[in-house]
Amino acid sequence: MNRLKYGWADFSGINNEKLSFEIDSMMDDAISKGYFPGGVVQVIHKGQVIHRKAYGGQIIGSKEDRMPFDDIESSDILSVKSDAMDDFTSSNKDNQSSKPNISVENHNQRIRRVHVDDLFDMASITKIAASGLAIMSWMSEGKFDLDSTFSTYYPEARNTAMENLTFRSLLTHTAGLKAWIPFWKNTIDSVQTLRNALIQHPEWITETYYQAKKRNIIQIIFGVKAKLVINERETIERGSQEFWRKAANKSTISWKRGLFSSTEREGYQIRIHDSMWMLNSYRDTILNMILNCPVNPKQGYVYSDMHFYFYPDICKRITGLSWEDYLSRLYAKMGAGSMKFNPTNYFDNIQIIPTEYDSLFRQSLIHGYVHDEGAAMMGGISGHAGLFGNANDLSKIMYMFMKLGNFGNDKILNENVVKECTSYQFADKGIRRAIAFDKKDFNPEVLNAPIRSSSSSFGHSGFTGTYAWADPDHDLVYVLLTNRVNPTRNNQLMLKNNFRQQLGDLIYSYITPVINIK
Repeated sequence: MNRLKYGWADFSGINNEKLSFEIDSMMDDAISKGYFPGGVVQVIHKGQVIHRKAYGGQIIGSKEDRMPFDDIESSDILSVKSDAMDDFTSSNKDNQSSKPNISVENHNQRIRRVHVDDLFDMASITKIAASGLAIMSWMSEGKFDLDSTFSTYYPEARNTAMENLTFRSLLTHTAGLKAWIPFWKNTIDSVQTLRNALIQHPEWITETYYQAKKRNIIQIIFGVKAKLVINERETIERGSQEFWRKAANKSTISWKRGLFSSTEREGYQIRIHDSMWMLNSYRDTILNMILNCPVNPKQGYVYSDMHFYFYPDICKRITGLSWEDYLSRLYAKMGAGSMKFNPTNYFDNIQIIPTEYDSLFRQSLIHGYVHDEGAAMMGGISGHAGLFGNANDLSKIMYMFMKLGNFGNDKILNENVVKECTSYQFADKGIRRAIAFDKKDFNPEVLNAPIRSSSSSFGHSGFTGTYAWADPDHDLVYVLLTNRVNPTRNNQLMLKNNFRQQLGDLIYSYITPVINIK
């Protein structure tokens, strides 16, 4: 029976206690070095959950923030200064339920200990745990063909650059789409933002495109300095990134008129954040921007989010159900009830791990809302990002994939469909991608997967610091959820040190025949 077993009885044939000790050490060390504030690790081997622990904390802000602190037990809160994460590295040694005594002090920031059932922003893992799952389900139902053109299931694509692109090419990132479009930046009123910046800092005019206004004879005689006149268009189009990084800030940024509202009202029902609602029709503007973006098939493999934006609409046309309803039915078969879009509709914020402090677009700590700006502008519901969930439920989904669509007594997906979608599609071209899934790169110097992982393995990573990997050859699933972008995405330590793959290498060292530590 393809159902998970929990507990410490050792059915896996490895030294679980020693493996857990080493995972604890590695996670605590990463937190102490500032890779991320906290995280959860879950490992499944031979159908048994052999490791499931939470580490570190989630920065939830100050007393002035909207977090309902009164609902949090004092033993579960650490009040600290901004650098306190350097000292907060203790894992939950009693595994899932204990809440160690932590003193509550009167400092600026508060940190709540992470728990194993906390919800994380999955980021691009949405591509496999939502989009990939839905596509394989449609295929299993005989409703979807990977070699059909995009316009077959999305007729609005006819007479656009995307009309004849196949889903097989799209889902392997080989269709020639642009990697990314920063949609939120297109909503900025650049002229007004520039003017606001120069009002605050007139000395910055020397960093813009400007010219000295010609002086008349009187001005020349009396030594009147030439007035500098800024060329706004040139500055907007050609201004340096360094200039714009400081010119566009919380106090200067201005939005194009009519796109946003501070309250929900008629025509403004796409919620971006607590007091930020977007014009309903702008969602179609975003989709049209993607449809009409130039396609370059000659570029080869380029990872792209673009076509994933359309799957919620495609789902409705294929199944008659909304994206959320269709996926919820699939998740329910695995008991994966935490997997949700817009999780604040279902869970208290206390259970949801916050991500980045967005200083420009939403100008707030992102907590309970999707981190990805594009997904936020789709109302939090997209095929490329937006899914939240806990480590156990994501592990169930990965385990179901590994077991070829079977979970418990339920046959959720067709076995042949799963085999096809988790296999290399263009190995002859050196492209590592499966259908939506990432796979181990052919170049051993590209460490996108654990070194000892097999060619049958598959998974995906997420921008927020998430990772999910399954390996049928070794009967292994490993999930890592972190909030490495809290408080800022500028923290690249986790990525630079290849932590996700290193943790995988540690796990593999216990279960592969090459090294079997007892």
